[in-house]
Amino acid sequence: THRLDEPEGMMEWVQYLQADEPTPPDQLDTMAQLSTMIVFDVLIDNSDRWSGNNTKSSADHQTLFFMDNTLSFSQFTFGHEANLNPLHRISKFSRKLVARLRTLTYASVAHAMESSDDPLAPLLRPEEIHALLARRDHLLGYIDDLRADLGDGAVLALP
Repeated sequence: THRLDEPEGMMEWVQYLQADEPTPPDQLDTMAQLSTMIVFDVLIDNSDRWSGNNTKSSADHQTLFFMDNTLSFSQFTFGHEANLNPLHRISKFSRKLVARLRTLTYASVAHAMESSDDPLAPLLRPEEIHALLARRDHLLGYIDDLRADLGDGAVLALP
């Protein structure tokens, strides 16, 4: 088996994340985690996920680790191509995650990034929060376009 971030590995999982293709039951949890990681990386603009060796999983391959997020939270409002390429290759997403993305507001993100006892707080500057919300809007636009074209149930087919 190939690593998820290798071209051969990507070819293996991209097919399972197509709205018009069934996901094998034994791959459903992994594909749900992978789809969520792709959305998460676009949202936070993690430009380093696909640079090599940042898509590790547990020894039993049941848990995908969302690791090495240090190159995240840029001020780009659309996101890095490194994140958008995997996004545009898939068309199957978590219904729950998409619903939660719709609830994000500037206030909710700012509140989550605050800590009264952390000398580094707030963790995100206003312009970074605005960029995150712009990326969220682009994400939702992409997913909503897919839903209009392929059907709600086919696109929001993951838990």
